[in-house]
Order: sequence, then C-alpha cells, then structure tokens
Amino acid sequence: MRMAFFRRRRSHESVLDVPFDEYDPKTRLPLSMRVGDSTIGPLVSIQQVIDHLTILAAFAALRKSSTDFARRVERAAYDYEAWAQTIVPRRRGAVGPLAADELPTLEVLMCWHAHMLNPRQYERDCESGYMFLRPLGAFPIRAAAEAIRRNALPLDLEYYEDALRPTLSITGWTPPDVAAAVLRQARFVSDMGRIEWLADMWKDVRPLQRGIVRYHAWLDLMAAHGCQHFLVPTLDLDLAWHTHQLLGPRYRTDTERLLGRFLDHNDSAGEGKLFDGLKKTGALWKERFGYEY
Repeated sequence: MRMAFFRRRRSHESVLDVPFDEYDPKTRLPLSMRVGDSTIGPLVSIQQVIDHLTILAAFAALRKSSTDFARRVERAAYDYEAWAQTIVPRRRGAVGPLAADELPTLEVLMCWHAHMLNPRQYERDCESGYMFLRPLGAFPIRAAAEAIRRNALPLDLEYYEDALRPTLSITGWTPPDVAAAVLRQARFVSDMGRIEWLADMWKDVRPLQRGIVRYHAWLDLMAAHGCQHFLVPTLDLDLAWHTHQLLGPRYRTDTERLLGRFLDHNDSAGEGKLFDGLKKTGALWKERFGYEY
C-alpha cells in the first residue's frame, strides 16, 4: 500500500515514494531517508510524537481550565525563571535528563517547551540566565508524557528558603518574552485540537507516519534550495519539526549536518509572510517530488 500523496510529475525520487509495507517493522518508518546528500534514519520516532501530543493535550486542558490564561502564563514564566535558576542547579545529577521525580509543574513545562521552540534564542539564553538548563539536554518528552498520564506532575514548586527568587542576570529573553512565546504556541496547540489530534486515539498511526515522513522530505527540499526560501510547514510535519526541536543539542547537530546550518524556528512570522511562504513551499514541493503539498 502506498501513501496517498497525490502524485504528479516529479524530478526527484524521495522517501514519499516508499510504500507502507516497506517500512521498518520496528520503527514503523522508512529504514532510511534521503535529506540532501545524506542518507539517514528517522530523526524522530512515532512514540516521541505521540508523547508530544499527550503534553500538548495537557497544555490545552490547562488553558481551558483557566479563567485568565494570559495572566496564568505570565505568572508561570516567572516560576520557570525561578525554577531554572534556583531549583535545577541543586538537582542530584549535574548533567543529563531530568528524572521523573525531578519534573516541574505543568505550567513550568509549558514555558520550557515554548522557549525550546525558539531554538536559537534558547541556545543564547542557556549562555546566561538559563545556563543551568544546558546540561539537561533535551526536553523530557517521555518522562513528562508518562507523568501526565499518571497525573503525577507536582502542583507546586519547592523553592529553597535561601533562594526564593532568581539572582542571575537575564541578558536575553525575560519572563514576559517567554510568556509571549507560550501564547504564540497556544495557537498551534489549538490547531492540533481542531484537527482532533489531541485525543489519545493513536491505534492507527498512519497520520503520524505521514507527518514524520513529510518532515524529512521538507528538510530535503530545504537542503536542495540551500535554505534560501522561507518554507512553511503544514500542521502534520510541523508537529514532527517541533518534536525534533525539543531534542535540544541533537537538533542543532542534525540540522547543521544535513543543511549546513542551524535551522531556527520563527513562530512570530506574520500572516502575510506565512501565506506567501506556504504558496512558495507548495510550488517547490510539487516541482521536486511530484505531489501536492
């Protein structure tokens, strides 16, 4: 069975041409995919994307339960700053991902998530006021999703008496900047809800497979054009892209290796730029792969 990508004339063989029945049975994705001059395995897994959707569903529920979501996000951004500066430095292991019992509140996770989805800014901030987040590496997608399913996230942060508030100088994003990023991401979360992807119903993972595969083709398209165009992702591959960004240092390594540059994510582009970019992306996609975007 082949994926329905609405085939037209094409100029390039791609991962979009691989039928489902030739996917690796272990990953449920193509065994190898071409991005530019490189042949690689999947950059993200189906399970990571499912876990990410579980986290987004929790963010959506948090927003729905809030009488003043913007105000709640504003307070959460200050809690995130305090957590990053006063709690994270005291964790048991200086380097490595958070353990399940080290996870912060859902509100703080929401701020951390939005911060990491601005990868170049996040990396800069990890050189200053958020420096203690750098050793954590990736966002704890699996641990956070499992804690959400068990309703096991803490409801409050446990501040230390001698460090109730941040003391490091912030030279990049301030809490209001983080709060603004959360509100921008809330639109994407709403879009996931609109297409009914936040329901825990992934017995049929083909839509997620399609999004992950299309993400790799999108990267290949970007590599083919030397990252010269503002290529706008569709929702399915955008989810895969966001999931990849949450892998932190690995995302930088992957994009630099495949594209020759650290691929940033601009979630503040205006509607006009997005419209023009989507139109351009569709035309380039059809030209390269022979399918409708």
